[in-house]
Amino acid sequence: MEQPPDDDLPEEQKEDTKASVESQDITGEQLTACWNTYAEILLKKGRDNLYSLMTMVSPELSAPDVFEVSVVNDVQKDKLSDEKLSLLEYIKKELKVPSLQMKISVQKKQAGQKNFPYTDKEKFNRMAEKNPILNKLKQQFDLEIEF
Repeated sequence: MEQPPDDDLPEEQKEDTKASVESQDITGEQLTACWNTYAEILLKKGRDNLYSLMTMVSPELSAPDVFEVSVVNDVQKDKLSDEKLSLLEYIKKELKVPSLQMKISVQKKQAGQKNFPYTDKEKFNRMAEKNPILNKLKQQFDLEIEF
């Protein structure tokens, strides 16, 4: 069905049409506040892992209708990507920016930056770097770190 041109609409409907099409400019503070509110909603729903992820990272406006989130690894990217539709829908509605887009990127590892130790062996090696006597104790008592 064809919409009548704006000239044929009553003045009240013209304003409503313009308000629904136009989006507001948002600030980084507004975006962050909305982001944190959504994280709190997730916490109340018992989604602690996603809440933790969202409180560790902050969205950054890269354009008037685009924001970026930089995460540490691919697992975090996948978790956030799974929630992206609901999250973006919530932020668009709250901030009244229907054209808002979200980009998720994984931070590049910088030279000299070490990975977090995950396995028992990596944890032991990290501790042994800081305290070499641990290697001596491991040999002296014939300990095995790998399970």
